[in-house]
Amino acid sequence: MHLGLYLHTLQTLLWKELLAEWRSRDALYAMFFFAVTSLLIFNFALDLSPVAARDVAPGILWVTFVFAALLGLNRSFQREKEQSSIEGLMMAPVERSTIYLAKMLGNLLFLLAIEIVALPVMSALFTLTLPLTIIPILLLGSLGISAVGTIFAAMALNTRLRDVLLPLMLLPMLIPLLVGAVQATGAVLREAPLWEEAGSSLALMASFDVIFVTLSVLLFEYVLEQ
Repeated sequence: MHLGLYLHTLQTLLWKELLAEWRSRDALYAMFFFAVTSLLIFNFALDLSPVAARDVAPGILWVTFVFAALLGLNRSFQREKEQSSIEGLMMAPVERSTIYLAKMLGNLLFLLAIEIVALPVMSALFTLTLPLTIIPILLLGSLGISAVGTIFAAMALNTRLRDVLLPLMLLPMLIPLLVGAVQATGAVLREAPLWEEAGSSLALMASFDVIFVTLSVLLFEYVLEQ
């Protein structure tokens, strides 16, 4: 497919994803309330000083983001299944990889939207200052979660226990990404030089993203056929 046509198709499918979610906003509301509620529970349960909060905040932050993302990922292909439109997408004369990329980018944007709301809440609750150097960590981490989560959501679509199966498949696979994200976020909160203290963690996250985005694009056609 010509690159211009490929990008136009991807843009159209991504717009469809965003418009469909904006009309219902079911997943966004669920992700938002889960993220804020989780941060509130952690804050009152741990009752940390600012110094102690700096040590545990990275883990709390990424646990919250991963489980909030699961709520959206479970809905990723559910709308098409309920409306029997997944067959129409499969019959459309488009590259199957554009379907995956549109879904993945939609999930990425939804997750980033939740993070934009959750970060100020966490900063206020835990009395932390979040510098702008946290942005590349959030982008790399969110991309990895969305890339792996989207392909696994497609794999779990036709199973009876998809709500249980998706976390069981996804969480172990995300361990390398989350280790890098937590270490890099910890370095940022300690106000250490990002590239000196967390360079290896960022490299791990970037490698994870490249590998899984590439594999997912190549394998999505076969996953969709099944």
